[in-house]
Amino acid sequence: MILYHAISTFQLLECIVHHMRYTADKQAILVLPDFIVNKFPHYKQLQKMKFFKKVKLLRYMYIPHNADTIVSDVIMRYKKDVGVSVTKLDEIYCAGAHFYFSLFLIENKIPFTAFEDAAGMLSRDEEMYRTLSRKFPVHAGIAKKNGLFSLDNEYIKQVICHKPSQTKDVSDSRYINFNPVEELKLLDEDIRNRIVSFFIDKTYEIDGDVVLLTQHFSNLGNMSMEKQQQVYDYIICDYLKNEKITIKPHPDDTLDYEARYKSVKVIHEKFPSELLPFVLEGQPSRLVTIGSTGAPLLGGIFNVEILNNYAEELKNDPEVFF
Repeated sequence: MILYHAISTFQLLECIVHHMRYTADKQAILVLPDFIVNKFPHYKQLQKMKFFKKVKLLRYMYIPHNADTIVSDVIMRYKKDVGVSVTKLDEIYCAGAHFYFSLFLIENKIPFTAFEDAAGMLSRDEEMYRTLSRKFPVHAGIAKKNGLFSLDNEYIKQVICHKPSQTKDVSDSRYINFNPVEELKLLDEDIRNRIVSFFIDKTYEIDGDVVLLTQHFSNLGNMSMEKQQQVYDYIICDYLKNEKITIKPHPDDTLDYEARYKSVKVIHEKFPSELLPFVLEGQPSRLVTIGSTGAPLLGGIFNVEILNNYAEELKNDPEVFF
């Protein structure tokens, strides 16, 4: 028996694809956070679709951010919510390693394999720390102390990451290259279609549209919602003026683009952008983003334009915290 742990929409996709590609011969448990139910109330379908033997919810929202009690609290929650002895597991694959489940493994001296948080984030561990610390300073401090942003904790035996997106040296055999888009293409078509159908059951016609991938800046605490609106006002109304635009919002982005921009088409379903090659009919003229972590994974399929110059301008804006 093996175990996967995921926090985000992207990580959920990663775990499904990795299991189907590399560990499908083993029974697997998937551990998800209780708050993911807001995005995927049908999460139990992952069992019925036979992607995982069991899917369990770890009730993170019941765990206080208290440095003195966090280890005992997460141990108690894991035993109550998941109840599978970690010492009897053959392998553990942990995405979202900076969340508290990793502390349970470290406390029990259980080696595990970690996924980087998203493409390229292994090289941006300080950025991850700053972002989390703005809203959850105790959580961020605990994760940093235990090397769970940099993934250099002694109990992390391997790191699964997208090597081309890194700025740090990942040549060591400890680092395993993984691109879920390319891995999806290699899966049996029936399995791939079932994976896609969990997230989205329709396709979108894109005839030369610009597909804009948004980011959830306000939700991350990088800027206010008003500032995020100004950012996308500029991109949509000025930079992409007179273009046919389809917006693919980040799954955690709450800005109502359809109400604000009457001329754009908005994809409402919440799914990782890495599935775009499998749900778009036709070819977009290009994918545009300020810096979506999904963009590097899609570069071999679409014409991807990352607005690096604008991102640098935003870094100098006193209302922006990157």
